[in-house]
Amino acid sequence: MFGTDGVRGNAKTLPQVGYRLGRALEGCHSVLVVGDNRPSHEALAGALVHGLEDAGVNVLYGGVLPTAAASTCIDYFAADYAVVVTASHNPPQDNGFKLIVSSGDKADASTREKVWTRMKSVVPPAVIGRPLPPVNKEIARVYLDRITPE
Repeated sequence: MFGTDGVRGNAKTLPQVGYRLGRALEGCHSVLVVGDNRPSHEALAGALVHGLEDAGVNVLYGGVLPTAAASTCIDYFAADYAVVVTASHNPPQDNGFKLIVSSGDKADASTREKVWTRMKSVVPPAVIGRPLPPVNKEIARVYLDRITPE
């Protein structure tokens, strides 16, 4: 399921993946979530948030921000993981999830395998998705402060 840079595919097929990913991160204190501005962002981020909330994980939602914001800000917010809803350079109908570890690096093969193993055991509900939490504007502020010279 996970490639070297996350999960990618047609966005219509990914809500269950987002929910399962969120549930697989059970035991984490908090996960930072951002994404690109593809039309599927809200649905996929909502599915991910649904899974995270069902797993008892605190969600720090940054809204539409670049992948670099997750990598740059994860330590500031002491998040266990960040998940970016993005398909990078793929066509607009595609989307995906990129998993970033607390060091700000993309998840290595071992971490991806552990998460994938946990994802396989998750049974998603019949209806997936929740309204997104309010955008935490502090995430964008921290990102801009860190990348902009004094």
